[in-house]
Amino acid sequence: MSTWLVGPLGELPIDSKGQPVALDEGNGIRRASSEEVLAVTGSAARCFDPQSLKIVALLNAQEQQRFHPGSGQRLSAHPDKPGVARSADGQLYFPRIDPAVIGRVQLAGTDKILLGRNAQRSSYFSLIAGYVDLGETFEAAFTREVMEEAGRRIQQVQYLCSQPWPFSSSIMVGMHAVTHDEHPVASTDGELIETRWCSKKTLRSGEIALPAKGSIALRLIQEWCQ
Repeated sequence: MSTWLVGPLGELPIDSKGQPVALDEGNGIRRASSEEVLAVTGSAARCFDPQSLKIVALLNAQEQQRFHPGSGQRLSAHPDKPGVARSADGQLYFPRIDPAVIGRVQLAGTDKILLGRNAQRSSYFSLIAGYVDLGETFEAAFTREVMEEAGRRIQQVQYLCSQPWPFSSSIMVGMHAVTHDEHPVASTDGELIETRWCSKKTLRSGEIALPAKGSIALRLIQEWCQ
């Protein structure tokens, strides 16, 4: 009969010595706090350096790819394919990447774009963003996110650029679209506590706090102001 330990996390199997049974040993990777990272990099902008982003992505993959999600087999790092893991019988497992869209929404006939202040990150204004759902194109995802977060309908959706975002195993896909809806035409999901139309003059003036240097959000805003 199996022996179980009942605690805050529910029932856990224990061995003959009364210790919780672990599926695997540690892999030597330790997560660092933001303070530790900044002490090494010197500035937040360095976190957006392409080489640094790739290192973070590889470390995340090594930490997360421990067992094959389909077969449950133990995985090990592939010797010739960085970021790819393999099982003992040769099955390959490629790292999970969650695509997200982020972009400018221009008010038709003006030089204004829509910025929002997120309820979780309320100290600055940024662009509308969100994850791509199953079966969605980037264009459809951006259209949905703008409606959900800002209550606006958009047209002329275009791809602009992209940026890896390995901190959440994502890639940010930059978009641009146009709307005729100066005001919301539908209720929103509450993710944004404020939205604001900003002209190029306002964006250049420094009147409002913008995203961090090196981020795709700031890049898209700065390119609009040129």
